[in-house]
Amino acid sequence: MKKKKEKFHFTLKHGLLLGIVILYIILCFFAFQPKNDEKELKEPIYMVFGADHKFSYSDGKLAEDDNWNQIFGTKKFYTYSDGKYLGNYSLMQYDTKLYLFDDANDSIEYDGVLFAYWAPKKIDVVNTTYVKADSDIETVLRYLIDGSDIVIPPLEQMWMNQKILVDIDGDGKDEAVYAINSMGSEDNYQKFSFLCYEDNGEFYRIISSNSTNNSHQITHYYSIAQIMDLDNDNQKELIVRDIQYGTAAVERYHIYKKKGDNYQLITSET
Repeated sequence: MKKKKEKFHFTLKHGLLLGIVILYIILCFFAFQPKNDEKELKEPIYMVFGADHKFSYSDGKLAEDDNWNQIFGTKKFYTYSDGKYLGNYSLMQYDTKLYLFDDANDSIEYDGVLFAYWAPKKIDVVNTTYVKADSDIETVLRYLIDGSDIVIPPLEQMWMNQKILVDIDGDGKDEAVYAINSMGSEDNYQKFSFLCYEDNGEFYRIISSNSTNNSHQITHYYSIAQIMDLDNDNQKELIVRDIQYGTAAVERYHIYKKKGDNYQLITSET
């Protein structure tokens, strides 16, 4: 009986020690796991809209990087030309020209406006091609200018127009995002730019700019550069191209995020 009792105490003692060791290992495992936010901060999304407009996006902010030669040399970008997917290529910049290279280091020819991005995984993008103004765009414009002194110009004076059908809020239904612009004419000094979206017959203005005189004040012309879910939250952000005309033309990019029914500016290219 004495030997059996000693054996019981021996087994209980070592069983408790083993349980403590296992619990310690489990706690250490979870303690050293990186948080999701930390993973996202370590892996920004790199976006290229042109030789002069390259930036990274992380934690709701745009940032310019000084090491683009290294980024181009180590990462393969998802590339698009006028909204058409070209493939996953390495990029190189020489002066103001961007070049694409495949795995065999052969140069890939492309036409049109290049858009490229690098992300940990592929993100859905949209076709941002401009369209001619039509009766549909005119109907949207009538709603936007209701109550103002803006007069609808001839359709040929309206340019940089877009109508993009995309599910921006993750409800499984496409909304329509519009860009409508006019530079006016010698007989009509009014200039305007509108970004808005339509959801279930309701229009929501995102941003706008207008002028009805012939002054040389800065005028903004807005368009959609891309619509992407940058934060992986099933809500798509708007990447807005802002061309500012004054004594010279300046191009900048802004990102708008949907909050409720409205899009709000969260970060801008510096």
